[in-house]
Amino acid sequence: MSEEQRAQVEEPTAEMREIFGVSFSAAEHFAQMLAEEGELRGLVGPREFPRLWTRHIVNSAARGFRGRLSRYRRRAAAPRPRRHAH
Repeated sequence: MSEEQRAQVEEPTAEMREIFGVSFSAAEHFAQMLAEEGELRGLVGPREFPRLWTRHIVNSAARGFRGRLSRYRRRAAAPRPRRHAH
């Protein structure tokens, strides 16, 4: 990653920090890895750095949350075995 690209990387806002809460340092580490190696590995394009947090980190967290929520809903809606009285 060039210095010019590094200067373009979006900084997380206070709201983004709040979204991740105690997991913010892990998200920050992932964002740093994505910024340094994402283009090389074909994960992000060179024009994505100014919106790295908005478009990739926060959106990924939102998708993950929705996935956990839908799994919870499926479990809650699953039929429960009936207990037979003896």
